[in-house]
Amino acid sequence: MNPQKELEMFLNELLENIPPEKRSNFIEDFNKLSEEYDKRFKEEIKSEEWGIFLIRFLNDVLEFYNKYKYSKRSNN
Repeated sequence: MNPQKELEMFLNELLENIPPEKRSNFIEDFNKLSEEYDKRFKEEIKSEEWGIFLIRFLNDVLEFYNKYKYSKRSNN
């Protein structure tokens, strides 16, 4: 399986665990983070550093995932 497909599957699994009323906010936050990392990748990263960059990106995704999954059910 290619990395893009694996990332999609990973994100879909995360999304399924977010309370339904918070999913749209999670998606908005993910899109903002993704755009930020796309810009940084183009400006800062050498090809041999992409693995470290990806790990940092996924760590940030998990950080706000935990915010949505484990916060109280009210919309934040």
